[in-house]
Amino acid sequence: MSKCNYLEEGWLDAWYFGTSLGNITRNAASPDTTWYVTLFRSDPGEGGSFASEAAYANFAREPIDRGPAALDFSRTGSILSNDNAITFNTATTDPTSETLTYWGIVDIITLGSGNLMIYGQLSGSGLVVSWNTTPSFDVGELTYDED
Repeated sequence: MSKCNYLEEGWLDAWYFGTSLGNITRNAASPDTTWYVTLFRSDPGEGGSFASEAAYANFAREPIDRGPAALDFSRTGSILSNDNAITFNTATTDPTSETLTYWGIVDIITLGSGNLMIYGQLSGSGLVVSWNTTPSFDVGELTYDED
């Protein structure tokens, strides 16, 4: 069974932009206006495990705006993608490198906790982070397909 385009696209609009989806969703009295992008060393799975969240020195989740005026991501059809470059903190030590292969959107800034809501695989074989690497993703590099 699959969702139709109306529900896929409406769900993304309701979830990210805070718009109503007919009688299915209603805006909360005080919805979150900031969510966070995080990175993973392996697939976090549908359970949303943070066991493989990035762990390089100085790593922090990056804030993104959420709501009707959100400019960090946009939707085209059933695909949500970043409209602005998203740049993470620079790795400050080099005891080992790590390869980051997935990204996701979470609801709180605290590493290792919160609710992972969506995630996607990074293109190619991922991003190797070692000392002085600054993970950055250009416009359209982070995509999620609700289809």
